[in-house]
Amino acid sequence: MLEIKSIKQTNSIIFELKGRIDGLSTPELEKSFEARLLEGARKFIIDFTSVSYISSMGLRVFLSVQKKLKKIGGEIVLASMPDNIKGVFDTSGFSSIFSIFLSVDEAIKILPANGIKQKIETFDFIGKEVKFIRPGGKKGNLYPIGSTAKLQCAEYDFPDVITVNATALKHGTGIAAPGDSFSEYSNLFGESAFISGSFFNLPASSKPVVDFILKNEATEETKLNFLYGFQFDGDYNYIIGFDEQEQFYNLNDLIELAHAVSGFNLCGIVVIAESAGIMGMNLKKSPVKSNQTTQTTQSSIFSRENFADWVDLPFEHTHFNHLNISVGVSSREKPGNDNTMNLFFGEERPFHFHSVLFEKGFLNKDLFSFEMELYRIMHEFNPLIVQHLLGESQFKSGLLGIIELEAN
Repeated sequence: MLEIKSIKQTNSIIFELKGRIDGLSTPELEKSFEARLLEGARKFIIDFTSVSYISSMGLRVFLSVQKKLKKIGGEIVLASMPDNIKGVFDTSGFSSIFSIFLSVDEAIKILPANGIKQKIETFDFIGKEVKFIRPGGKKGNLYPIGSTAKLQCAEYDFPDVITVNATALKHGTGIAAPGDSFSEYSNLFGESAFISGSFFNLPASSKPVVDFILKNEATEETKLNFLYGFQFDGDYNYIIGFDEQEQFYNLNDLIELAHAVSGFNLCGIVVIAESAGIMGMNLKKSPVKSNQTTQTTQSSIFSRENFADWVDLPFEHTHFNHLNISVGVSSREKPGNDNTMNLFFGEERPFHFHSVLFEKGFLNKDLFSFEMELYRIMHEFNPLIVQHLLGESQFKSGLLGIIELEAN
């Protein structure tokens, strides 16, 4: 029998264990670790003071958790081991895999210092302290791709297509499709996002499957075709972390946070987060002339009579506890009658984001690992859907990469 007690500290979770860690008790121990991982904990301290026995099954549990934590910037450390338990770890070779401390107090003192590479600053946002760093990147530029003028009545045709080499893009969104022949890709134009040079596309079809081209797979011959969209470049000026609170952050909150910390009027924003319920929409049909109907020539595809045929918009939040990368731009000021800014936002919305939902997993929330985490998620997890993201979408915790932009 094993008694498990977990105590939350500022930078870690202490697990006080009492009894035997064997084949009978390891399932419950695994559940305890998993629950704390889901809550966002990344540093585990295991207090072995009252552990009397550990089997090979027990060793495997600690190894499994260590592998998960290491991938997301965390660690499991061991403390206060009786001689017989320490002997099992030594004999099995596991002592070289874990940091082992003489006492829990010693482990607590050491852990917070690990990984500090530069100054971490704090900012009070809606009554909660958030942390951020300033990588000192250069300002970026925001460019439109194509035009939204023909979207309302699905009037796009081949002359409207803007073809871009995939290697030329860094961040942005659009209605796009990969391919070389208009006859083949004309019915595949759908929500797309490109993040750090990688492209994700949800074809507009009845049973869409996400298509993607990772940055290291694109060549000079890789062509992406846009009806409209925008792209931006530049380096990250700020990396901001946000943690789970009683009320989840929604996209509107994160945009406000980005502007509050940076002070920028026009921001390019990349979000890495754990989802707490997404509100998004995507096209069911490609908005090209061949898909026009009598109804669409008389009124918008977004009108009440046409909306359900053209747009997939769930009425409730979906995709809980998934890894999510969202990319977009936001202006602190409403665009109003500024024709240049309306190319990016429309007349009312001061932001425009597309989101890529990936499989469920755990997130590395280390501020210094932002770009590495982007790479890891895009290369290790399968994308499930790409959507135009609504402001009500909710997130548990994550990171924001902020780039100051100038519109061109």
